[in-house]
Amino acid sequence: MKGRTHGITGGLIAGAALTANSGINQDTLVLITIGIAGALLPDIDRTNTKITHGITRSDSKSSLIQNILKIGILNIAGLLLSVYVFKNNYPLILGVYLSLASLTSHRTLTHSLLSLAIVTGLMFLMTNNELAAVALGIGYGVHLLEDMLTKAGIAVLYPIGKKLGLPLVTTPLAEYIFLTSVAIICIVIMLG
Repeated sequence: MKGRTHGITGGLIAGAALTANSGINQDTLVLITIGIAGALLPDIDRTNTKITHGITRSDSKSSLIQNILKIGILNIAGLLLSVYVFKNNYPLILGVYLSLASLTSHRTLTHSLLSLAIVTGLMFLMTNNELAAVALGIGYGVHLLEDMLTKAGIAVLYPIGKKLGLPLVTTPLAEYIFLTSVAIICIVIMLG
């Protein structure tokens, strides 16, 4: 699925799930934003997206030094967040994890329940905010579920087993219908 589908559905599902009983409030936008971030994180293992070209790596062999610098900057950002903002080591650990995970094959480690647990757990340890961690986890989990609905599937139990999938969303039209349906349902839930 496309990144916009992951981002929109991950954010809206996180927002709807966490604000269903309280309606839209000032925290809703924050939870939706965290859900969007969580929904985009699994694709850090791709080399052909705008985000990974800017943050981690590109698929060009001539850019090895550039890729090393990008990963180094990600880890320096994690170090600075660890020391000056969160005052714990978890942002650094998350930065190192994401750097290493970005080097794996697409739809393997970053598309697994193991990675979902690591990223969500580190978010909770980093922020000590249960809602933020759950929003990130929902967004991340939505991405995994959506990619399981494609022909390629995901290595959900990585490093054990092969890629699993139930190819229900296999065309751009099916993805559009899926995205529209999820968006309408989530908006109704948040407004209701």
